[in-house]
Amino acid sequence: MKALFIGRFQPIHNGHLEVMKKASKEADKLIIVIGSANKEFEKENPFSLEERKNMIEKALNKAKIKNYEILSIDDVDNHPLWFANLKKLAPDFDIAYCGSGATHDLLKSKGIKVIDLDRIQNISASDIREKIKKDEHWQDLVPDVVFEEIERIHGVKRVKELG
Repeated sequence: MKALFIGRFQPIHNGHLEVMKKASKEADKLIIVIGSANKEFEKENPFSLEERKNMIEKALNKAKIKNYEILSIDDVDNHPLWFANLKKLAPDFDIAYCGSGATHDLLKSKGIKVIDLDRIQNISASDIREKIKKDEHWQDLVPDVVFEEIERIHGVKRVKELG
């Protein structure tokens, strides 16, 4: 079985990682698709594609997850075209995990089994970015290697500036 996990990962958090651990045990292969790959250095998308990919890889490596592949997909503001791009990118998967209502609905309408991930462990990346902006405690909501990476790239300053 192949599992697809779609998200923007702005940033990857402990809830994402928990689902990835579970999915990697249940599936032969976990295909992680970083959405909004063409969006970066914006209020809702402060981290670049490469930064997000790096954070995900560090978290998965520390968790000793090996049966994954990371892909990316751009926003195109056209659901049929986006879905066609997704099917070219990842033609065979049995189940999809995603948090977005629009993505969830689109995949479900195509007959794909979807697990809705809104607010995994009561954590959302939007809340984390908001906590960063307000100087509230957020560090324990992300894997420690992700916190270290955000610090290394001056991500806290960036989130606040884009805020």
